[in-house]
Amino acid sequence: LEFDYHAEVLRNACLALADAPISVHVFTTEHIWRTVGLDQHVFANITVDCCAPRDVIPFLQGALHQINACDAILFNTAAARFSALRRLDFQRPVLVRVHNSQAFFGSLKDYKRPRSAFLLWKDFSHLVRKLIWERDHYQMKAFVGGVDGYVFPTERMRSHAIEAYR
Repeated sequence: LEFDYHAEVLRNACLALADAPISVHVFTTEHIWRTVGLDQHVFANITVDCCAPRDVIPFLQGALHQINACDAILFNTAAARFSALRRLDFQRPVLVRVHNSQAFFGSLKDYKRPRSAFLLWKDFSHLVRKLIWERDHYQMKAFVGGVDGYVFPTERMRSHAIEAYR
């Protein structure tokens, strides 16, 4: 599942799994799949279903039976929509790929103050929109509570996350 912004990681995953002896079902947005830049019909073992960016949650609700038919569910990026995602009844092991362990597991003590007025404004805006208005941090923690495991791009990142965020 990729509904946020890491099309390059989704592309690499598809290329890595293209010849694997497994079936892969990708759920993403039309925009992200276009950014991936691959023809979904090239891969015999990969199926792609897309939705409009604004229709992610209804799309996931409608595709839940297909998602739960998979052996495992991998969130390539989990960066938004935590309130709705945590309410979906996933029946398979849910894995989340962690791109930035400080952002994903960290707290305010891990925050590094930006060095420009623009970045400070960007962070402040994010704080107001995500943390206060949407209660994103609380919703993310609740979503993470239902996750079965994490996938890290490298062993070093995995080791760091284990040591820093037990």
